[in-house]
Amino acid sequence: MRSRTGLVALVTVVLGVAAGCGPDTAGRPGSSSVPLEPDRQVMRLAAAIAAPTSPRQVRAGFEQLLGLHALLAVRQMRSLVATAPAFGQVAGVALQANTDGLTRLVGSAYGGAQADGFTKLWQRHLADLSAYAKGVAGHDRSATQPARGLLLADADADGSWLARASKGRIRASDAAAGVRMQVEELMAQADASAASDHARAYQIERAASEHMFTAGAGLARPA
Repeated sequence: MRSRTGLVALVTVVLGVAAGCGPDTAGRPGSSSVPLEPDRQVMRLAAAIAAPTSPRQVRAGFEQLLGLHALLAVRQMRSLVATAPAFGQVAGVALQANTDGLTRLVGSAYGGAQADGFTKLWQRHLADLSAYAKGVAGHDRSATQPARGLLLADADADGSWLARASKGRIRASDAAAGVRMQVEELMAQADASAASDHARAYQIERAASEHMFTAGAGLARPA
């Protein structure tokens, strides 16, 4: 219950970040309504969660940082679709802070070597999400289709990594399925944003954050 309450708090902060850059402003090139301070709050929250002192806190940290990752990834992809580079830069900085927090947690749960492997996979995952969003922004299927294939391959790679890191306690197919669902949701929200279906985009966004929150419990299982 406490972990879910923490996620709600994070969701509130991130949605607050978007308040000045939602559907009415995020699509305006050159918009100056970029709320920098709330994103600094997100970064401080990520740093605090990434300093666990007990197994329970490690689990809560994974749940919350993964839920936050989904929300921040949505914001960055949406900034690319809407051609709002200033907002995307802010989201990108927060995403990197979130990734750093996740890497520290992976290191605490599975060791430094596994943390290095995780970081490489995760950075590739983020790059492929951006490639998909850029393709959507340009209405370029020759860009979105390869990016989709790479993202699904990323899901398989993430599943294999987690199976190795957990020494078989988590099945690669189960982990890959969870990541694949999140990837499909992130792509769907980018498509909805491009179609100006903001209600659907928001609905998918909330579902993605909840699913990644749940995935964090699995990631936190000790090796």
